[in-house]
Amino acid sequence: MEQSFAALLEDLRSQQLEIRTDSRRVARGDVFVALRGNMHDATAFIPQALEAGASVIVCGADGAELVRASAARLVVHEDRRAALWQMAQARCHTETLPFPVFGVTGTNGKTTTAFLLEHLFTSRDTKCGILGTVCYRWPGFHSAAPLTTPDSPELHGMLDAMRRAGVEAAVMEVSSHAIAQQRVGGVKFAGAIFTNLTQDHLDYHPDMESYYAAKAGLFLELPAPEKACAVNSDDSYGLRLLRTLKTGIGFGLRGNKAGHAHLGGTIFSSGRNGLHLGMNFDGVRWELRSPLVGAFNAMNLLGVQALCLGMGLAPDDLACLETFKGLPGRLERIENSQGLHAFVDYAHTPDALVNVLQALRAAG
Repeated sequence: MEQSFAALLEDLRSQQLEIRTDSRRVARGDVFVALRGNMHDATAFIPQALEAGASVIVCGADGAELVRASAARLVVHEDRRAALWQMAQARCHTETLPFPVFGVTGTNGKTTTAFLLEHLFTSRDTKCGILGTVCYRWPGFHSAAPLTTPDSPELHGMLDAMRRAGVEAAVMEVSSHAIAQQRVGGVKFAGAIFTNLTQDHLDYHPDMESYYAAKAGLFLELPAPEKACAVNSDDSYGLRLLRTLKTGIGFGLRGNKAGHAHLGGTIFSSGRNGLHLGMNFDGVRWELRSPLVGAFNAMNLLGVQALCLGMGLAPDDLACLETFKGLPGRLERIENSQGLHAFVDYAHTPDALVNVLQALRAAG
């Protein structure tokens, strides 16, 4: 029996049906969405989903005949990734949320930037949730993260769980894969930070232009038009993005190149014990001292401050960033009794490795 997509959304809102994209996880009564990926088309697994007891199959027209001979309901939808996030949103009732969601994207610096934001919120007694490479956590919940950005059903389920836990702000690392695959569809971002763009993930994206287009989608397509945006104007791709945006705050160490509002930074000192930064925004100047090491962490600090200024915070509200000590594996300082300056970093791209080595060399 064929069913309209609108009727399926109503069923999901009222019946809390489980949504599956892996036929091996299907149980009796579940909804199976036959996604088409770069390598595989799950249409081939519709028979397994039916055998496992799926009550609804969402597929393209090419899979319809596999379903019509069964007792399951058929929903034909040619953009199954768009269908998936709309279904997840309906099931979890996340069309609206009582808290803002902030996205961080870029090749390097996403994790540190996201946790700096979380630190700022929690320092201001704001209950915060975070989804990223290191972990997924909010008050009462903590889990390791198998993906930087979860798939749509998991993502909307976590946003719903955050709502029930009383979260007042959420921060999310947003990968280029997640944007291209519509995993963050339906999330109304209140703000976003662009850290930088360097060579990475070209096994997935055909070229740098496609990689940039995916990242830019967070700013040009996904968040609300009135969102706060902070963009690294020292990065050539960031400068290009900033010039495309009608609003937003640029940030960097090399001056204002885009003609937008701009948070300028100056590194007064950078050593083994951290950074001493000076900031200038619209003629207002202030300073920060941070235990984070390296010029790239100066950029992470500037990005967070630029977003916060766009949200309406004042420089005095940003002093709590001085107490953020960093994250495991992100130029992590290893305390020891021998007076050694030892650091661990999980750099996995050429640019990230160069940045780490330059930071440590400059720190002496």
